[in-house]
Amino acid sequence: MSPGYAARFFLVLSFIFSLGCAKKPLKVVPMPTPNPAPVIQQTSEIFSTPTPTPNSTFSPTPTPTPTPTPTPTATPNPTVTPTPTPNPTTTPTPTPTPNQDPEIPSSLRAYPFGGPYAATPPLATETDTNPLVFTSFASPNAAFLSISGWPSGEFGNLEIGKSFNLSFVIANFGRVTAEGLTLDLTSATDFTIVQNDCGATLSQFQFCTVNVKFTPNVAGDSYSVLRARYTQFAGPNGFAYRPLRGRGLPRPTMVAAGYLSTCATVSGVAKCWGYNSNKQLGDQTTTERHLPVEVLSIGAQVEQIASNDSSSCALIGGAVKCWGNNSSGQLGNDSTTDSATPVQVQGLESGVTALVASHNTACAIQNGGLKCWGDNSHGQLGVNSTTDGHIPVQPTAMSAGVTSVAVGYLFTCAVINGAAKCWGYNDHGQLGNNSLTENHLPQGVQGQESNVISIDTGYHHACALVNAAGKKQIRCWGYNGYGQLGDNTTTQSKIPVIVYGIEDNARLLSAGRDHSCALVNDVAKCWGLNSSGQLGNGTKDDKKIPTDVLNLGLIPTSLSMGYDHSCASEGTHIKCWGDNGHGQVGDNSTTDRTSPVAIYPGF
Repeated sequence: MSPGYAARFFLVLSFIFSLGCAKKPLKVVPMPTPNPAPVIQQTSEIFSTPTPTPNSTFSPTPTPTPTPTPTPTATPNPTVTPTPTPNPTTTPTPTPTPNQDPEIPSSLRAYPFGGPYAATPPLATETDTNPLVFTSFASPNAAFLSISGWPSGEFGNLEIGKSFNLSFVIANFGRVTAEGLTLDLTSATDFTIVQNDCGATLSQFQFCTVNVKFTPNVAGDSYSVLRARYTQFAGPNGFAYRPLRGRGLPRPTMVAAGYLSTCATVSGVAKCWGYNSNKQLGDQTTTERHLPVEVLSIGAQVEQIASNDSSSCALIGGAVKCWGNNSSGQLGNDSTTDSATPVQVQGLESGVTALVASHNTACAIQNGGLKCWGDNSHGQLGVNSTTDGHIPVQPTAMSAGVTSVAVGYLFTCAVINGAAKCWGYNDHGQLGNNSLTENHLPQGVQGQESNVISIDTGYHHACALVNAAGKKQIRCWGYNGYGQLGDNTTTQSKIPVIVYGIEDNARLLSAGRDHSCALVNDVAKCWGLNSSGQLGNGTKDDKKIPTDVLNLGLIPTSLSMGYDHSCASEGTHIKCWGDNGHGQVGDNSTTDRTSPVAIYPGF
């Protein structure tokens, strides 16, 4: 006899025993053709104890149990007269022993109503989408828990390190109170209980809620099981469980083109390539690299990375660490000692959401406020002095509302409450305030007092992405000797001018030394200096208006312009072009590239 039929046989027999009418002889009648075996739905319905259909019987040979039909009374005529057992203290094997529940294998095989039954296919099939109701034994006076929630325990696809919460309802549809109620997860690595309104008991027809957070740590599927364990008066332990699932997606690849080197994050791993005289590549050598090498001693949870002239910094779990040259305090650890390994930036142990660095100065947005450190020879730290900052300091009036920041050559710009402000060196009008006067405090950019989305800086020029009456435009100011302002001239401007031909749908703005790029209608466009092919249009001719980048083959999710080279990333792919004299393009050569090439190998 198979285990499934044996369970049903004993189950029907136990109900017949419980009827208490065994003193009369029973009349044996032919058994009707059985209906299909009852299907236990994976819903939050109450499963009542099945009772036999009148005049039904069973043969010694196992056959499928007829469809149960609840009836108030029955007139059975069994051929045997067992001693009635109203509430059996034993149940068909397997029965959980106190303080235990059956091992839940990968197929999530459950034991509802005291009999083995394949409740759910493996989670990997992702076919289980409804709430589950289970109890470990059958008794008419049992507690009866269900765990339900929407959307059925599926947390969706989340980037590594991001979190999402779902609430689940635990209800008792049984006849007695569930005592000693406890909750647990089979895996608490990606899934954690962050709120639990359930007490030690759960009365009949009462419910409580539990909130579970999913935070993927690795790419791929993640599974867990939420279990509610309980006891009841004079009875063994019961349990209810519910599978949870979610998928961890790799962190978006972020690329940062620096002076003569480049760094990127790939699924949380930091890699760098190019010039390495100050150990800025993080591989603890000074060897120039024409292929990406992994930054050592930093882990695999890197969110952003910034490449400086001779140092680099990374954002890891809200904290900032830097490595390389430290002559101006650009490592932010209150010293001027170089470091081949990442060191913690003082005061930036948490709360950081954005990070930039250039020309020995770095800035970060922390809890909505701005902090900067490093070289301050022209007041680029914004604190009304020219003293280098060996630890982060807050630019004046930048304690909250900062949404974008960029560091240029000896000057800095930021967006605060929708307004663009710049400070520091101003020899070409790069502060945008219609003057050539150096300022050591933040100055408003003329005409950009509101609706500024983001800002970026080059060597002596700056650009802003602006929401102009619902249209996403780009406006630039400062030096324009190579057409990097994009207004079809080479005339310097101390106030913003609109980039020619970009009337709307601009995003992902980035500025290099003397060139600029943006994503417009999902097409990468660049303008300005092109001496090394940094515009990516297949030539080395300067352009005073935006031109399409050729052969990119992807819609970038990030753009970054270096000194004379450019890079774009999408998904886990990176392409670079332009100056490659030190291998900063990353294709295992030192040949300049006038159009994008894939980073080798396989980025």
